[in-house]
Amino acid sequence: MMKSNQAVSSLWQIQIAASFRGLMMATIGLSILGVQSAQAATIGSSSVPWVSENAKSADSFVNSIGINTHLHYSNTVYARFNDLIKPKLLNLGVRHIRDGAYTYAGVKSSSFYYERLRDLASKGIRFNLVTSVPTRSLPQTDYRLLSQLYTWTNGSITSFEGVNEPDLNLRGKSNWFDITRNSQIKLYNTVRSDPKLKNVSVIAPSITTVKTKLPSLAAWSDYGNLHNYFGGRHPETTGWGGNGYGSIAWNKQYVAGAITGSKPIISTETGWYNALQGPNTPYGTPEDVVAKYMPRMFLSQFNSGIRRTYLYELIEQKTDPTYSQTFGLLRSDGSEKPAYKALKNLITVLKDPGAQFTPGKLTYAVQGDTTNLQRALFQKQNGDFYLALWLGEQSWDPTTKTRLSVASEPITLTFTDQVGAITGYQFNSNGSLSTFAINPVNNQLSLKVSDRLVILKASPAKLLSLNTLSMPVSSVRAAAIALDPLAENDLGFDRNLQAIPIPTLLPSAIGLLIQALRQRKIQRLQKQENEF
Repeated sequence: MMKSNQAVSSLWQIQIAASFRGLMMATIGLSILGVQSAQAATIGSSSVPWVSENAKSADSFVNSIGINTHLHYSNTVYARFNDLIKPKLLNLGVRHIRDGAYTYAGVKSSSFYYERLRDLASKGIRFNLVTSVPTRSLPQTDYRLLSQLYTWTNGSITSFEGVNEPDLNLRGKSNWFDITRNSQIKLYNTVRSDPKLKNVSVIAPSITTVKTKLPSLAAWSDYGNLHNYFGGRHPETTGWGGNGYGSIAWNKQYVAGAITGSKPIISTETGWYNALQGPNTPYGTPEDVVAKYMPRMFLSQFNSGIRRTYLYELIEQKTDPTYSQTFGLLRSDGSEKPAYKALKNLITVLKDPGAQFTPGKLTYAVQGDTTNLQRALFQKQNGDFYLALWLGEQSWDPTTKTRLSVASEPITLTFTDQVGAITGYQFNSNGSLSTFAINPVNNQLSLKVSDRLVILKASPAKLLSLNTLSMPVSSVRAAAIALDPLAENDLGFDRNLQAIPIPTLLPSAIGLLIQALRQRKIQRLQKQENEF
């Protein structure tokens, strides 16, 4: 009898503990609901410019970054593949490069170019390879070899691209567009008819300027193409000609859109050159200014919906002051320009490789002069949000070749969700990164935003939410029946459910706890009676 009473006593302790745990979880949930309700009331205030923004995956942005290389060049600094090019490329962190689909006579898997591609592929780098028609410098691509190129790169080709700048490279040929169109049709049909290439995309040719109405190539392209250089201006420019000529929006509509319509777009070339004094350098831009523009450019292109952007290019090919040789992130001796450091830091801060996930939403308000304020919101798999902020203003006048002073703008950020300490990443004009911490007061913080990118990492407090808490049905049923055979009916849960949300359990949890305590008292009195 005594053993049986001990067993019953232990059972009731377990049941009371379970009920109490459920009650406490529900109570915490109610408290949080109260906070959320108060916050919702605050959001309703017309004086605060609240935005509820869906974040993008931080790693999807990193995956949109690419760069141009010339790995097949043996008479330039690219000959230093092992001791310079590969280490700098891997250190940069870029995962996508654009180069050529070389099918010249005698080419094979063991050709040095494809050995280099396989080497990089083993490190996770993927390729967009450009095809060609006969020009003064390039032979016709042999489309019959595309499947072999895919094999030679160990399946690391993500896309084949149509003819590079045919309106320039076929200059003087009145039928240049017919040549371009025919080659694009052949490229597309070759790729689509080969099962091995089923996951390889086809990018349209890169026409530089559409001056006349051209026939559509949308039927033979998966992506439109842009070569949208900024002419020494900032990436957020609204243009410097009619209809916004030169802006990202203009290029999307009047260049890529003109021949591929509403197809998604990849920018296969863009950037700035640094030559300021040499011949033919009207749009040269200082290295420190490009360091400011570089991360902003990738963010702006991503914000505009451009799927991937390939910067031109990794390294200056020769020591030459002319504009064509000063596009590189690296100088010809391999030394890093500020823009190289800035891009590397951008990738380091935002990279988040791993499984794909659906990013959440962040509700916040920005107060202050937001006329030129640009922003981008990302989230990582661990739940941390990354809010990129910068002023989309010009720091250099390419016409007068003078620096422009950009005043910082003070802003106030307010979050509706509880956030802990915020980590800030300030990008500097020399490409370096400064890290700082801010402790929000009442979920609010103030800072100054300039033409130099700043990224704020916010980690929402891991609060329990009433709507996300649940208890296994089996546990609830066992406790309910043990306490009272009729309690199961009182709970009113669906027998097919595996778990019951705490909001459903809250009234019953309170009742069960009271009932358990009462029943426990009755048992204790009965036990005393028996012992007496």
